[in-house]
Amino acid sequence: MTKNLILIIFLFLSTQDFGQTSKSPIILPGIGLGNIIIESSTLDSVIKTFGENKIRERSVKGCGTFGDGPCGKENYVTYKKKGITFLCQPKMTDKIVRLIIIESSCEYKTTKGIGIGSVKSDIIAAYGQPVSDATADNDLRMEYDGITYFLDKTSQGKVIEIFISGPQ
Repeated sequence: MTKNLILIIFLFLSTQDFGQTSKSPIILPGIGLGNIIIESSTLDSVIKTFGENKIRERSVKGCGTFGDGPCGKENYVTYKKKGITFLCQPKMTDKIVRLIIIESSCEYKTTKGIGIGSVKSDIIAAYGQPVSDATADNDLRMEYDGITYFLDKTSQGKVIEIFISGPQ
């Protein structure tokens, strides 16, 4: 039922004009990016959508009693020029996208116009107060259901990175 609802929302949103070019995927908090759906799409479907690329693998730490043990291998695909990385969860061999990271060179936005370069007041006006927020070093993190915005305190509080995850 939930996946069907997500698909209906995706199909509706993909036919709307939100000021982006028709080839620009839309950031969908808690759902995905364009037709790439968190917890459903594979890295192979990412490559079909965004173009030829190599699926890479890296070791991930942070598991174990003290968060210092190895978790295993994590598969990912990065499109540096587009500013997008698609990640699979460590220890999973199905290559299902679990997290999408949007970085500084990405021009894609949410249906409410929020993307890289947006400021805190824009995010709050669009989505209300975050579920949680935290400050660490030079970054401010604003977390909502299915999306986290990272703002750089040294650059007038602009969004520098976005994590799109499944709904909490």
